[in-house]
Amino acid sequence: MVTINLTLFIEVGLFLVFLWAMNRLVFRPLLNVMDGRDEKRSGDLQVAREAGAEADQLEKQYASESVRIHHEASREVVRAHRQAQEAHFQRLAELKQRGEEELNAVQREVSEAMALERKNYEALAVELAEAMAEQLAGKGNAA
Repeated sequence: MVTINLTLFIEVGLFLVFLWAMNRLVFRPLLNVMDGRDEKRSGDLQVAREAGAEADQLEKQYASESVRIHHEASREVVRAHRQAQEAHFQRLAELKQRGEEELNAVQREVSEAMALERKNYEALAVELAEAMAEQLAGKGNAA
């Protein structure tokens, strides 16, 4: 059986003082530390989410820039190839023209040489005919 006397009231009072002191010295600082840790963790999670979103955005930007640069490089390669091809065709045309000019010059030289030789042939033919006639006339007189 429980007896109510002054000791019970003193014990209840001491218990209440103990609870008040524990609340003031232990529980409040502990709860403040735990709340601060939760706030810091929440803040860190938010920063991590923002950094992740920024990283995703940068990755997309990098991919689009990479594609753009690749297309630009491809266009530059095609342009350079066309320029090289045009330069090659121009050089071929120049060489062809120079070859045709040289061929025409050689053909003119050959034509001139043939015309000269034809004139020489006609004179030579006349000389040969005269020489043959002389030889025939000389054999005819000797016989």
